[in-house]
Amino acid sequence: MKDKRTKRIEFAFALLSVLILVATLAVAIIWVLQPDQIKLEPILVLLGALYTLLPILGGWAIRKLNSSLKRERFTLPYALAYGYVYNYLAPVVRRLRKESNAPENIRFYVYIPAYLGEFHRNAIDEILAELRNRKYEVQPIKIVDPLREREWDARTAKKLADDDSGITKYFDFPTTLLTLERAVEYKLDTRSDSFQDKQKDECGREYIEDFRDQLMSILSLREFDAIRQNIFVVQNRYRFLEAE
Repeated sequence: MKDKRTKRIEFAFALLSVLILVATLAVAIIWVLQPDQIKLEPILVLLGALYTLLPILGGWAIRKLNSSLKRERFTLPYALAYGYVYNYLAPVVRRLRKESNAPENIRFYVYIPAYLGEFHRNAIDEILAELRNRKYEVQPIKIVDPLREREWDARTAKKLADDDSGITKYFDFPTTLLTLERAVEYKLDTRSDSFQDKQKDECGREYIEDFRDQLMSILSLREFDAIRQNIFVVQNRYRFLEAE
């Protein structure tokens, strides 16, 4: 998949190639018709050299751009994952463990969407409605840390048929991922045709997977050893609370 900057560079070099080819043909015709009036051989050699060099220069420019885009693509998901872990996930799970008599029974599920649109308000409401249809009791809760004067929102989920399991399930939708929609729109043209929508979905999935990979990498750090067993990074839209 190519972003709009790559397409523009490719178009510019393709256009230059055509212009050089047309200029070469024009000079060649003049040379054939009036071979003794102007020495056109050096010009033809120069145009031929430029025509040969353009693909090399174009390839170099696109490789540099792709390298920059790759760094950009990983930087934004890393920043989002870092902020999510340190500003929300880790302090919330630590607080839940501190307030629990059985911290080993805490399950905190971080739901990773298949596409960014899953975190729009109506799509989240659909997921919550389906969880209730699957006999889950879902309750929003506030988690308060009086020492830090902070509070966070989360949701609890209890399978009504499993009241004696001893497991307490919490979950969160990291809607900070919606920030990536702007990155996708910036990288791609914003036409609403189906091909462009497919490109947006593909680009969005790449960002989502990068976010998930960065999230897992951060959680693998030693400072999260005590809470890692409580955290489950999951997908599967309607069955994510059943992952272990």
